[in-house]
Amino acid sequence: MATFRDELELKGDPRRVDDAGVERLDRALAAAAGVPVERVLHAIDPRRVLAFQAGGPPVWSVAVAPCADGGFLFLTYGLSRAVEPDARFEHELSLRAPAAPNGQPPQWPTFLLRQLCRYQITSGRELRVGDPMSFGKSITRAAMAPQHEASMPDSPLTTVAVVADPAIEGARRVVGLRPEEHALAELWSTAGLMAELAKRDPTLETDIRRGSWADDAELRAAVEAGAKREGSQTGAMVIAGLRWREQGAEGVV
Repeated sequence: MATFRDELELKGDPRRVDDAGVERLDRALAAAAGVPVERVLHAIDPRRVLAFQAGGPPVWSVAVAPCADGGFLFLTYGLSRAVEPDARFEHELSLRAPAAPNGQPPQWPTFLLRQLCRYQITSGRELRVGDPMSFGKSITRAAMAPQHEASMPDSPLTTVAVVADPAIEGARRVVGLRPEEHALAELWSTAGLMAELAKRDPTLETDIRRGSWADDAELRAAVEAGAKREGSQTGAMVIAGLRWREQGAEGVV
């Protein structure tokens, strides 16, 4: 077996990390996955010793653990003050996905979660429970540079919804949605749709190869009933071709 060695010099302010916080998250992730803590693995980036402002990654790590009932559970470390005392948020992000075709953890969740953390840190906008975020492309490729998109699998899932993690306190689960599923949420609310989906899949797994939940007649009926009962909680909607203009005495049309 060939051995390769690379050397790099890292300059800048160091990242402050609470080791006790890392251990607590390790135990929480392992418990949520139903495996011993020794099964938790971290994606190691040498630059993580640097603070984000000094060129380090947005979070100290994204860890993954195999779930006892199949699939893999991913969790960020460092978006919250539980791991990084200098962080501005109180939550971490998680995502559960089936194994890749080779049986190993898929790579795209790590890149997606890092990108979502980067978005929150740089914009100052918190992804709250009930929030959706649409990318206009597959969530598996949303975090990749155009020249590297083909290295990740494609998927019809183009939106993520944020819900409370069902098993990790202080974490928010990211769940992938198809465009037609996101459209259902806009009729009512993302929180309402996700509550209905959790009844069907309590694990809240993001399977990029699954069919469309919008084809579930009972789910559609539940969304329509919720919209009739509560109205739509969508704050704004983009409609292609719609314009406003002033037209004399007729006012705005």
